[in-house]
Amino acid sequence: MLYDVYGKVAVGGQTVTARLGSINFFDAVDHKMGDHGMPGMTMQNSFVSFEVTNTLALLRTPGAKLEITIAPVGTPQSGAAPVIGEISLVEKPS
Repeated sequence: MLYDVYGKVAVGGQTVTARLGSINFFDAVDHKMGDHGMPGMTMQNSFVSFEVTNTLALLRTPGAKLEITIAPVGTPQSGAAPVIGEISLVEKPS
């Protein structure tokens, strides 16, 4: 299942919402088929990054607030409960 990641920046009376990218959880699950595991398939931590410098430029404004939304593309499987352990916004030196 694919999930889109959106960022919404609000400051003053201005709001900007943008799709930042997409993530999936395929590598984050233990792929079992009955009592047999699939060779080479193990649970693992994943790292995903998006370049948002231009997309979220308004975030540099004093008092700006950021809201992240993660929305499924389509209908998730019944009982699906994906978990994201951490979201960080990192400014790289220019």
